[in-house]
Amino acid sequence: MHKSTSHIITMMPFAKRLAKDGHQVHFLETHSNPKPFKYPPDINYTYIRLKEEPNSAHSYLALTWENAPKSLDVGYAWMAGDSALVEILKNHPNQTRKVLDEDWDMVVFDEIFSVTSHALAYKATKNGRPTVYFSTSAPVYITDYYFSTGTSLAIRPAIQHKISTTFDVESFMSRLQAFANGVELSLVVNLFSNYFAQEGIKRLGIEDFSYFGLARDSSLHYIDSLNQLLSPAPTTTDRLDIAYFCDKDEKLPEDYRKFVEDPASKGTILIAFGSNAQWKFAPKRLTGSYFSFNGVPEQLPNLGNHVLLTEWAPQKALLLHNKTVAYVSHGGIKSLKDAVCGGVPVVFMPIFAEQSYNAEMSRAAGFAHVLDKTSATAAQLQTSLRDIIGNKKYRRALHFMFAGL
Repeated sequence: MHKSTSHIITMMPFAKRLAKDGHQVHFLETHSNPKPFKYPPDINYTYIRLKEEPNSAHSYLALTWENAPKSLDVGYAWMAGDSALVEILKNHPNQTRKVLDEDWDMVVFDEIFSVTSHALAYKATKNGRPTVYFSTSAPVYITDYYFSTGTSLAIRPAIQHKISTTFDVESFMSRLQAFANGVELSLVVNLFSNYFAQEGIKRLGIEDFSYFGLARDSSLHYIDSLNQLLSPAPTTTDRLDIAYFCDKDEKLPEDYRKFVEDPASKGTILIAFGSNAQWKFAPKRLTGSYFSFNGVPEQLPNLGNHVLLTEWAPQKALLLHNKTVAYVSHGGIKSLKDAVCGGVPVVFMPIFAEQSYNAEMSRAAGFAHVLDKTSATAAQLQTSLRDIIGNKKYRRALHFMFAGL
């Protein structure tokens, strides 16, 4: 997988169970972070550090702060995944080949633009080995239609929904726009996965690669996405919707528990934007008046004891705590799941990828406000927070949603 800590965390329960049953589990991790993920002692891994993020990734992350999401964003991300495969083949051939040439008994591959894992899965399929398709992001909505397991393109928000508009299933224009966007995204996924982002695949001598063929030939599909939140959809026996499960046994670490349960507190508001939000690219309009932290504590002097700054937070446990009253998030799938599981209303400010879709689904489901990153202000954030905290209808909507999880 390519730089996706949250995906490793999602895969980890499955990996731990395999290891517990006596299987040897091995992760391939490639990115530019200085350190790999902290794996359990009974799980092996190969960590290949990239020199730097591919140029297309830098350009993409910079542009996401000012531009509305569009289908081509998926293509840029796919190109970044291809660049990563090319780099590790050129600069780390021995490490890379050792993993790629191993005759694994089974390959679980991350579909989120990880061209390296696509190559691994392709080779396993050709060797007659089973593969597991693991998906959380935009491509899953396209493969759903490919396998006739998705809902109509017109009756749910577009994957790259424009936050400046509200999706209304009763509106013909809303349905038309969603349908057009779905067709456009299908073309982008097909063109980039099967044609444009092919340099690394072809360096391995693979000339007949097909992304949809790879998905078709997989033995199982693990889908970590709430894409049936608004409407039901057909499914198959080889598809496991692992997102529809809430683990409510998360324990809050003692230092966080003391902070949250402070008798003087009227309730906790959690603000977290995931591991991939690159605030260094954010415009000063946001970092100067809307979010002043930007990873530098010195930007927030004279904070009271009621504010806790932390590089990492036990998000799931915090959202499960009954003193947590609101959540401010980017709208990633993990954030959406944790909010629904904890029954905490949300203010979303989507940044890129399918986050605008997650946010718009939540707004349509009745438990969220959505702010537009291109025009959001501190006053809007305050108004939204006061509404979702003070109005019981948001929690009622969440209780209704939780009945299905």
